[in-house]
Formats: sequence, structure tokens, C-alpha cells
Amino acid sequence: MARELEKLWYSYLIETTVERTDKDEDIIKNVSEKYNILQDMLNKEQLIALQEYDDALLKVSSLSEKNSFIIGFKFAAKILLETLYEK
Repeated sequence: MARELEKLWYSYLIETTVERTDKDEDIIKNVSEKYNILQDMLNKEQLIALQEYDDALLKVSSLSEKNSFIIGFKFAAKILLETLYEK
């Protein structure tokens, strides 16, 4: 079942556009500005290390989102089944 939920997750990512609020945009802009400031402070070797860290963090974040989706889906299904078959 986990594989089917993973397929559902990845198709959801492909088909769904993210709508961001003004607050979301402000947060993203702030992070981007801070990242750019940090990049300007680093030498070439440090920039490479920062990029590798950023890539690893993105992978962890993506994995966490996928796992949260799967857990949430299973939780919702359990609630539905318990509700339908409640005595």
C-alpha cells in the first residue's frame, strides 16, 4: 500500500500548483535574502559546502513531506473505516 501512496504523492506533486499567500511570499523572500547574504560572505570551498548542505536539506524536507502525506492518508483511512464500521 505504501508504494501506491507514494505514486499518489508524486502524481499529486506533478498535478498540483502551489498557491502562496502574501505571508508565504514574504517568508520565502526573507529566506532568499538571508541565503544571498550568506553566500556573499563565503569563499569558494564554503559555497560548495553550503550548496551540498542545501541539497541534502531539500532531500530531507521532500522525504518528510512524502512521509507526512502517507501517514495522514493512512490515518484518514483508519478514521473512515472506524466510522463506517462503528457499532
